[in-house]
This record gives sequence, C-alpha cells and structure tokens, in this order.
Amino acid sequence: MFGLSIVILAGIVGIGFCLLAVRALWQWQGWWRWALAAPLLLMAGVVLNIVVAVWLDPTAHNLWPIEVLAWLTWSAS
Repeated sequence: MFGLSIVILAGIVGIGFCLLAVRALWQWQGWWRWALAAPLLLMAGVVLNIVVAVWLDPTAHNLWPIEVLAWLTWSAS
C-alpha cells in the first residue's frame, strides 16, 4: 500500500508542477518565460529518459516515482 501511495504522490506532484508551469508560461512575459522553460525541459528530459529506459528494459527504473519526486524538487528550487 505504501508503494502505491508513493506512485500516486509522484503523479499528483508531477501533474501539479506541469499545470502551474504551463499557467505561468501563459501569463508571464519576457525573460521570466525563458527562465521557467528550463525546469520544464529538464523534467521532460527526465520523464523521456525513464520511459525509454523502461521500454528497452522493463526492470530499469523500478523506483521511478522517487526519482521523479527528486528531480521535481531539484528543478523547482
């Protein structure tokens, strides 16, 4: 049950981060928009890396929810 709660938490935090970032991209102007694009691109790269690695080897990234939460924390700070 604890493992499922980590997956749900990672999904909620990830979706929330993306929604807030897209909203900010829509509203902000100037260099702030570009400053926000960097963490979004970083998270897109991390998620793409996880998806490709799991597609090639299903046993890779068994702890992907924790990895996503760690990268979200790092990219949001």
